[in-house]
Amino acid sequence: MTTIPQPVWPWPMSDERLELLKQAKASLTDIDVLIVPVPWHPGSPGRPLCFGALPDAYTITAPIRVENVDNVDSIAAALRFALTAPANDPNYDEAHWLGAVMGCDVRYSHTEDEHGVVFFS
Repeated sequence: MTTIPQPVWPWPMSDERLELLKQAKASLTDIDVLIVPVPWHPGSPGRPLCFGALPDAYTITAPIRVENVDNVDSIAAALRFALTAPANDPNYDEAHWLGAVMGCDVRYSHTEDEHGVVFFS
């Protein structure tokens, strides 16, 4: 079994929250990795598991809503997303992060392909 660091925000984790994370991971029997919670910082490997708050700097996250931070099922769903979602998942991209930070809906006005060609929405 592979052991990987799992960035967490905010840090430090309480003993109670660590126990909830252990229960959530134990419920994911189809994901064959051991995780070691570590503090998130810019450049951390992987998608941080965010308990009710987003990091101070932009990163693609696995968010857990404030009202669900003590719910094992919600933590397990976010952990599954952190461990298995593709890096370019559009559900939690820059627009999602900016919208959460600014408290409003954020949408792209354009996209750019791999050649630098811009397409307006």
